[in-house]
Amino acid sequence: MNDYGTLFRVTKSNGGIALGRCFVLLICWLMPAFIISVCHAAPAIPRQATEYQIKAAYIYNFLLFVQWPEPNIPPTEARPPKPSPPDRLQTITITIIGKDLFGDAFKDVEGKLIRYKKKRLIIKRYSRYQKNIPLDRCQVLFICSSERKNLRTILTRVKGKPILTIAETPGFLEIGGMFRLLEKRKKIHWEINQTPVKLAKLKLNSQLLRNAVRVVQIPKLPVKRKPNSSNNAKKPPEKKFTLRTVTEIRMVK
Repeated sequence: MNDYGTLFRVTKSNGGIALGRCFVLLICWLMPAFIISVCHAAPAIPRQATEYQIKAAYIYNFLLFVQWPEPNIPPTEARPPKPSPPDRLQTITITIIGKDLFGDAFKDVEGKLIRYKKKRLIIKRYSRYQKNIPLDRCQVLFICSSERKNLRTILTRVKGKPILTIAETPGFLEIGGMFRLLEKRKKIHWEINQTPVKLAKLKLNSQLLRNAVRVVQIPKLPVKRKPNSSNNAKKPPEKKFTLRTVTEIRMVK
């Protein structure tokens, strides 16, 4: 029987783990402070969690551990800004583009309040990529494997914008994607490309980085160095396994 998820083991005794437990267990593992909020938002318990129910749980929890930049609001004496899209500030939107394999995995959290974000979760689905899809109105963008040919086009449209991009396609990080979900030894893991995350001014909780199976910087960002007060000043010893000094980190159990 399949064994999906770093935390989720399917056993013959219980017939599988419920999606509600997936949401709760994953959040408990990452940060206990969110336990209460997820318990309130946990969906109903299905008989058995599928691969995409667990991936939905990962995506839901990713948005809890990502901080989006505050919208730029000019001073009151300045010219009033153009009104933002109506669902931009009151909701968090997950947009799914392509052949959607999630089914009803989000049904128990869709439209519900994300307590610590104080915003309502909206799921928007598009069966295939089209130029008129309002990508700038979402905070999380999942690009299905069926849209492999359109990956570069989509990523070009959202480059530098505060949109968390997620996909499963191999090579996604190398062309500018942020998060990639992958199955390894019958478990679901994630890997992260920090470069587009930083360009979009998104802030990731350290737990996401620490538990990723791979963290890269593609392309590598220039390192900002402080000027030395003396040419003879000794350089501080390099710290091993820090995000500042390496471009790839593998989780060590």
